[in-house]
Amino acid sequence: MTIRFTPARLALSYIALGALALALLAVPLWYGYHTNVGTFRTYVPGAEMQRLVDVFHRDGPQGLAAAMDTYAKGLPPGEIAVFADPRKQRLAGNLSRWPAEVPDTPGTYGLVIDLDGEASMRVVTSHVTLPGGYLILMGRESVRFESLVALFWYGIAGAVAIVLSLGLVFGWLLRRAHGQLEGLVAQRTAALQLSEERYSLAMEASEEGYVDVNIDTGDFVTSERLNEIFGIAPARASAAAATS
Repeated sequence: MTIRFTPARLALSYIALGALALALLAVPLWYGYHTNVGTFRTYVPGAEMQRLVDVFHRDGPQGLAAAMDTYAKGLPPGEIAVFADPRKQRLAGNLSRWPAEVPDTPGTYGLVIDLDGEASMRVVTSHVTLPGGYLILMGRESVRFESLVALFWYGIAGAVAIVLSLGLVFGWLLRRAHGQLEGLVAQRTAALQLSEERYSLAMEASEEGYVDVNIDTGDFVTSERLNEIFGIAPARASAAAATS
C-alpha cells in the first residue's frame, strides 16, 4: 500500500508530533511536581512542629529547649530538629549547629545540608520564626527528593532531542513527498506521451487528415494525409503555414 503525503497531511503530522513532544516534556515536570509535593507533605512533621510552637508560647525559650532535646533524642537517623536563638545559635536539637543552608525566609525547602563538614544530607525541612526571633527547624532525609531545577533541565534536554528527531522525521517526509511528486509527474508525462502516440496511430489508421492550430498565436500545422487529400505539396503547405 502506498501512502500519499500531501501538504495538508504533512502539516497535520508535524502538529501531531509537536503535541507529542510537549506531552513528553510535561511528563518529567509533572513527575517532579508530584514527587516534591508528596515529599513535602510526608516528610515534614507538621503536628510535632505545632506542638513545639505551643510549648514555646506556654513555657518560653527554656521550656521549648527542654522539650526539643527530649523530642530529638527519640528521633531515628535521618530526621532532624533544631531550636536556635535570634542569632541562629543552637539551643537544642540533634544537630550541632543551625544549618547555614537554610534560607532566612520561613517555609518548606528541599536542601542539601552540611553535617559538621564530614558529610552532607539531602533533606526536606520546614522552619518557623517564633516571637523574639527564635527559630525551629524540623525535617528528615529524603532519598526520593529530586531538585525541580534538575528535572527541568532533564526535560529541556529531552525536548531538544525530541525536536531534533521530529526535524529528521519531517525532513524525511518532505523528501519522500518530493520523490512521490516526481514519480507522479513522470507517470503523468509518460501517460501523456502514450496518449499522443495512440492518437497519432489512430489518425494514421483512419487515413484522415487533421490541422493542429495554436489559438493564441494563430499558427497551424497540417498533417501529411490532409495535404494528400487536398493535393497540397509539403513545401506549399509549409509556405502557407509560414505566411499565415
